[in-house]
Amino acid sequence: MKATLVLLLTTLAILAPAHAEQGPMKAARAQAMSAHATLKNNATTDKGGHRLAAMKHLAAAIAEIEAGIAFDQSNVSANEGKKRKN
Repeated sequence: MKATLVLLLTTLAILAPAHAEQGPMKAARAQAMSAHATLKNNATTDKGGHRLAAMKHLAAAIAEIEAGIAFDQSNVSANEGKKRKN
């Protein structure tokens, strides 16, 4: 489970550069939400608190992805021109 969380968070960091297309961000959000739901609904027992900690980290990652999407949609860098809506 730790390896999965590290892989997910690494993937999120790679997919989150400033002013990137929203497709990868939305895909990362969907994957993080799916992972959170899997832990919540399908994982058995609490694994010494690690299941709950992973769920909290995923919830924080989802919030950060959503903030990144919102920021990118409302901010334009000098070389981007007019913002596209995805």
